[in-house]
Amino acid sequence: MNFARPRARGVFLARRGGLLVTPARGWLEHPDEVAIRPRLLPLLRHFSRGSNHLFLIGNEEEVAFGKLSAERFQQIQERIAIELQYHGIEVRRSFACTTHPQAPGSDGKDSVFRLPNVGVFKAAQQEHDLELTTSWLVGERTCELLAADRAGVRTALVKTGVGGKDREFDVQAEIVADDAETALRILQLEEQHALR
Repeated sequence: MNFARPRARGVFLARRGGLLVTPARGWLEHPDEVAIRPRLLPLLRHFSRGSNHLFLIGNEEEVAFGKLSAERFQQIQERIAIELQYHGIEVRRSFACTTHPQAPGSDGKDSVFRLPNVGVFKAAQQEHDLELTTSWLVGERTCELLAADRAGVRTALVKTGVGGKDREFDVQAEIVADDAETALRILQLEEQHALR
């Protein structure tokens, strides 16, 4: 008898409002501002192991518009990676779109990786053999929710950060949770129920 290996499930977590405590200005300006929500750590360990693959996502238009240098953004990314590795959390890939078609010096073309485009999800699917219909996005912005919806990924909106109040797109999440910890606990319970 030939049993096919189950395809991996992706959990796409927004950096802002999801993983990180975000300053009032809406973005981080220095690596010393990196603050991972501490109650997330055991859940992130769970969702980065076995058939679960953890990804970080987000548009970082502050780089495109010159509010944050590309070098400083890279330093912030490196600090996030170090913090997560220290806690035994493996992130398969961190997707960050630092371009914007309306930014000064832009050629006006939109990146497939800029949400609400679906490049993030399609790239992750190809690189890691994901089953997108069982994968989840945990995000704070409507562009994240719309991108996931377009890609066939299930959606959870968190009330932290922007909390969906940007109203850039008219889209509804399957789950609305107070924070990323609550959303991931719901996903964990669903996973346990599916295994029974």
